[in-house]
Amino acid sequence: SMDLVNTLGQIIMSSTEKTSSFQFKKEINLGDVACGVYFLDIKIGNDLDYPYLVRKKIVITQKQF
Repeated sequence: SMDLVNTLGQIIMSSTEKTSSFQFKKEINLGDVACGVYFLDIKIGNDLDYPYLVRKKIVITQKQF
């Protein structure tokens, strides 16, 4: 699963995918997200227990039209 979280800890976007491949690729559109600092939390594991968590910092500085 993936969650986009703001600096207040609020979930801005959430997505869950079921796959048995470790070569999973997902493209997300952040066009509607306001400028600021966010964290993308990627959790790998079963529904009850996430043994692996990756957190990436994302900074959106300006919008392109």
